[in-house]
Amino acid sequence: MIMLIDIENANIPFTEFADKAKKMGEEHCLTVHVMHEDVFNSMHRI
Repeated sequence: MIMLIDIENANIPFTEFADKAKKMGEEHCLTVHVMHEDVFNSMHRI
């Protein structure tokens, strides 16, 4: 699953958000990869 999340108004830094998302995923036996949209777009561009 790929999710695009708008964190423009988040009150925590991107790295902290990524760490929390990964931890929540682990708690639910999921693997969560968080990356900036620009990185994602560069990796998946044909």
